[in-house]
Amino acid sequence: MKWIAAGVAVALLAGSGVFFALQGLDRSDKFASIGGFLLALAVAGVSVVLHLRTRDGAEKPDPATPRNHIHDNDVVITDPTGPVHFTIDKRERRWFR
Repeated sequence: MKWIAAGVAVALLAGSGVFFALQGLDRSDKFASIGGFLLALAVAGVSVVLHLRTRDGAEKPDPATPRNHIHDNDVVITDPTGPVHFTIDKRERRWFR
């Protein structure tokens, strides 16, 4: 499936290059500016729709879900029993709340 999508993308790119080459520089510039404007409108519309969808149906994160972050070269895995810290040299340090 991804090869089909890549082939379609390459065909569209090549086709648009041939189209713009046949149209001339002035008309190509006008087509490109209109296409860019329409693309910007589409992206803005999709952004607004996605923002409204995630805002209304946003789930609160479960406090029991493990969370990972890196702080001062330590990997910190926060689990329900408390944070577990792993240092770069793989030594485990555990602190309980």
